[in-house]
Amino acid sequence: MVKRILAIILCAILSFTVFCVPSSAYKLSGFEVNAEGVLLASLDTGDVLYTKNIDKRLYPASLTKVMTALLVLENTPDLDSTVITVSYEAIHMLDGTGSSVGGLKEGEQLTARQALYYLLMASANECANALAEHYGGTVTEFVGKMNLKAQELSMN
Repeated sequence: MVKRILAIILCAILSFTVFCVPSSAYKLSGFEVNAEGVLLASLDTGDVLYTKNIDKRLYPASLTKVMTALLVLENTPDLDSTVITVSYEAIHMLDGTGSSVGGLKEGEQLTARQALYYLLMASANECANALAEHYGGTVTEFVGKMNLKAQELSMN
């Protein structure tokens, strides 16, 4: 009987100590990411958990689509009544670039909501161009607005 009680107490102590190891004591081992650049940080503590090529200059890729969506959302009072028309330039400025497109046609009209879905779900760069033209006049002018927003958000 004494042996059984002692065994239960020892098991309880062992179990307690196993589960009391702080998460900071765990190290990533054999962890590799296929992305060219990565910075993984804890949102709770701000601790940097993993990095890869953090000082290498990389193209922002679809982050520009996220910024486009942000500006559209901030500047559209009604996503369902605002109409975006796809221009010839929005489509053909991508010719020969190997850019991701979704198959929009010249003259096609989408609500701002539909355009956002197309932009973010289909990764359609011609849709990004159409939105840029609609909200900035030209793609170049819209890029200027994106850069201003990035500065406002302290993005370097």
